[in-house]
Amino acid sequence: MVAESETGSQDMATADDMHWGISFLREDIQDLRQQIQGVLDEVRQDMLELRGEVRSVRDELRSETRELRSETKDLRTEMIVRFGHMDDRFVEMRRAMDQRFTWSIGVSVGLAGMLAGLMTALIKL
Repeated sequence: MVAESETGSQDMATADDMHWGISFLREDIQDLRQQIQGVLDEVRQDMLELRGEVRSVRDELRSETRELRSETKDLRTEMIVRFGHMDDRFVEMRRAMDQRFTWSIGVSVGLAGMLAGLMTALIKL
């Protein structure tokens, strides 16, 4: 009977130890959950800050791109204004070259015709 009462008290002590062990385990699990939730909140906050920074950089790049496009357009317009008259000079030069070429061909054909006639006359003599 003493053995039975010792076994019963050991079972009670073991049950009490398990109860305390489970309670400690639950507390540890709750602590871990809170820590994980804290880390997740930090990560979410960091991601929100990062998104804000990315948006800021993207907006800045868009602004810079607009400025570059505007400057390029202004430069193109300025080049057209500055060198637009050069087109007129090139057109005049081209016309003069075309006229000289036409005149040179006309003179060459005329001279060739005269030379052919002279050679024909010399051969008949």
